Amino acid sequence: MKKAGILFIAMAAVLMAGCTRQLTPPVMSHPEVNSVETSQQASETPSEQPSEVPSEEWNFLPIDAGYHQNYHPVLDEYLDLLENGYDDEKEYKYVSTGYIERVNSQGKEEMKKITGYKIVDVSGDDIPELLMGENMEFYEKEASYIYAVYTCDKEGQPVESFSGWYRNAYFYDGDGYFIHQGSGGAMYSIFGKGHLKEDGTSLIWDDYYFTYDKEDGSIGFYHNKTGNWDPKASEELHISDEEFWDILKNYPIEVIQWDNLAAFPSLVY
Repeated sequence: MKKAGILFIAMAAVLMAGCTRQLTPPVMSHPEVNSVETSQQASETPSEQPSEVPSEEWNFLPIDAGYHQNYHPVLDEYLDLLENGYDDEKEYKYVSTGYIERVNSQGKEEMKKITGYKIVDVSGDDIPELLMGENMEFYEKEASYIYAVYTCDKEGQPVESFSGWYRNAYFYDGDGYFIHQGSGGAMYSIFGKGHLKEDGTSLIWDDYYFTYDKEDGSIGFYHNKTGNWDPKASEELHISDEEFWDILKNYPIEVIQWDNLAAFPSLVY
């Protein structure tokens, strides 16, 4: 699927050189400093019949061996990275760039404590998705940082819905919605909110905000609902820098109670 080297080159390609004016948005706390442990630790012994506990915050579906088995290839690949570290010679089919970043920066032992997964229907089609992530601080609030989301295709095979990395990050907003925050350089910032397409295969934008430099040298603020990073295809917002970033800071946040990835091999399928 991806090698980190290739992906990081792609990320670097979006950075804009020669920018002289810099926005000063609030920056999310770096996961290296603000990660918090998931509720289920690797040392805990999972039950022999894995199941979900209904919650007021989540519309859980009953999880049986079938869905764990469907997502087994994805979880196995994450576990391989967790146990053995990143292999530059290996092709990763499922694991996200964001997770490679985290393992490389935090180390395997720390990531065993905080890496989580959750199998739950967030698209509303009665087929549970697999969410991979951890909890950390985001704008002075605890939030769930999403490495990637996966769903099952018509043959029951896992496919990626979307994934991110530190400069292209996703957080869970609650009720099936996700917050995005990205950066393409000093003058170019993006954030927004979206939800999964009903079949879970891709993200649909409900709001997409971004900055772009104008001909007079000032920075413009723009909005659309298509995910198109183009001022000509967007509405210009005549608001202040502070008002622009307050939109992101005021998004609601829901914290996921993750299942610990390191405990997954002990589950009975």
